[in-house]
Amino acid sequence: GWADRFVPTAPRIALFDLILEQISRSGLPNPHVLELGLGPGYMARHILERNASITVTAQVASDTSRQPEFRDQRLRVGAQGCQQVPTLFSRG
Repeated sequence: GWADRFVPTAPRIALFDLILEQISRSGLPNPHVLELGLGPGYMARHILERNASITVTAQVASDTSRQPEFRDQRLRVGAQGCQQVPTLFSRG
């Protein structure tokens, strides 16, 4: 699929690990991540594969046909769960 054409770089993997470390340090019993602009889902997949207690809601930036090609019951993709998030930036 389209995501197979891209491979996360070492610095990006290091960033994913840093984010995961910060989430783990929080001590929250059931942490939830909101990812804006899911892309191919590399960060969501990285986090979900390494911590069984995390759930992720991911907002797809614009092209909803580009869903991640992996499935995880703890990943929700789309606008559900994002209605309460204020818009910080807008184009135009």
